[in-house]
Amino acid sequence: MNLLDRTLTSLIRWRTRGAMTSLPAPPGFGGNALPSLSHGYVHEPFPGAWQANKECFGPYGIFSAVYACIAIIAGDLAKLPPRIRTMRADGSKVDLDKHAAAVVLNSPNTYQTRVDFWGQFMSSALFTGNTYVFLARDPNNVIRQMHILDPRRVSCMLAEDGSVFYQIGQERLAELLGGNMIPARDMLHHRLLTLTHPLVGLTPLYAAGVSAMTGQTIQQNSYSFFANMSRASGVLTSPGKISQDLANRLKTEWDQNFKGGSMGRTAVLGEGMKWEPLTISAADAQLIEQLKWSIEDVARCFRVPSYMLTDASKVSFKNAEQLARNYYSQTLQYHLESIEARIDQAFDLTGSTFCEFDLAAMMRMEFDARMAAYQTGIQSGVLTINEARKLEELPPMKGGDEPLIQTQYRPLSMAGQPATPPPPPAADPPPDPDEDEDEPADGDETEPDEELNALALAVAVRARARLRLAA
Repeated sequence: MNLLDRTLTSLIRWRTRGAMTSLPAPPGFGGNALPSLSHGYVHEPFPGAWQANKECFGPYGIFSAVYACIAIIAGDLAKLPPRIRTMRADGSKVDLDKHAAAVVLNSPNTYQTRVDFWGQFMSSALFTGNTYVFLARDPNNVIRQMHILDPRRVSCMLAEDGSVFYQIGQERLAELLGGNMIPARDMLHHRLLTLTHPLVGLTPLYAAGVSAMTGQTIQQNSYSFFANMSRASGVLTSPGKISQDLANRLKTEWDQNFKGGSMGRTAVLGEGMKWEPLTISAADAQLIEQLKWSIEDVARCFRVPSYMLTDASKVSFKNAEQLARNYYSQTLQYHLESIEARIDQAFDLTGSTFCEFDLAAMMRMEFDARMAAYQTGIQSGVLTINEARKLEELPPMKGGDEPLIQTQYRPLSMAGQPATPPPPPAADPPPDPDEDEDEPADGDETEPDEELNALALAVAVRARARLRLAA
C-alpha cells in the first residue's frame, strides 16, 4: 500500500471507530478446525495428540472424499482462463486481451500463476465458504495486483450507515499490516450459499461434516485393526472364579507379552482359560457399505457426481462427453457464473464489456467429433474455414473468411419454382441487304403453308408439260 492508501485507511478507521459491528463467523468455522493457509502450525485433534503422532486438520479436513471434491472443483476451475470480452452490435464477441482487467486476471501477482491463484481462490471458498481477495491499486486507481487473504484473519465489519469494511490481520505477501480496515471497493469477497447473513458464506462441509467424520472414523478404525495384525481385541475368560490379584497379574502379563511390538507370539493358556474376541468383523459391521455411503453423501453436498469419486464402471467413451456436460451444468456453472459476476462488479465492467471463463479447454471433444462439427458448421454457413482453423489453433488461409453455402438451399417461399430460371429467347439477326429479298437466307426455315403452295405449283407445271408432249 502506498502512503495515500495508508492515510485513507487510518482516516476511515478513526472515523468509524466505535460504530462498527462485526458480523458472525460462518457456522463450523472457528478455533483450529481448518488448515491454515500459512506455515508453522501444528494441528491437534485433542491435547497431546502431537506427541502420539496423531496430527490432523480437524474433524473432517483429512477425509479423502472431502479432499477429492475440493481438488476436482478447484482444479477444473483453475484450468479455465478468464477472458474480458465485449459484445458487438452484430452479436459477436471479441476478446480484449490488452484490457487492464484481463492482464490482472491472468497474472494476479508476482508469486502465483493463474492456475495457482484460481485454484486457491476456489479451495478457500469450498473450505470456509468465503474467499477474500485484496485488490491493490496503483496511483491512477487501477487494479494491478490481487492477493488472496487468510479467511481466518479477515473480519467483515458493518458501519451504522450500511457501509461494509473488512478488518484484516497481518498479511506479508499483500504488504498489509495488522489491523488494516479495508473498504469494500478494495476487496473482492466471494461467498457461497448465504443462510445466516448476506455477507457470510456457508461451506458445504457444514452439511457434510457428520458423513466426513464417519468416513474418517471408519478409516482410523481400519488402520488400528490392520496395525494390530488384523487381530481383534477381546477378553480372557476362566471357567471358575479367580481372585482380583490373579486377574490383574494375568492382564499385566498378557499386555506385556502380546501387545504392541510383541504381537504375533504364541499364547499358552491353562486352567481352562479361553480367549474371546470382542470387536465385530468388517463384514458384520458392513464397513465397505458405510464408507461408500459416507463418500456419496460428501459428494452430494459438494454437488460432485459420485462416479468421479467411487465407481466409474458406468462411464464409457460413448457417454463421456454427455457426462462432462452434466458435470458442468450441475457443478461448475454456478461457481463460474457467480465468480464472473464478482469480477464484473470489482472491475466496474458494465455495458457490453464483461468477464467470461473460456470453456474450450473443458468442452474440447475428440478429433473426429470436432472435424464432424466443423464440417457441419462450414456447410451450413455458420462457420468460415478460418474460424474453424482458429479453433484448432491453425493459421488462416487465403479466401477462408467468407461463409460458404450450397446452391440448392432456397427460401421456403420459392418452393415449387425451378432452381434456375430459363434463359431469355435470342434476338433475330438483322437482314443482309446484299441478299435477294425473295431468296430466303441460309438457315432460315420456311413456313408450312408456303411449302405446300410451292409443291402444288411444281406438280401443275409438270402436268402441263406432259399434256404438251402427248399432243
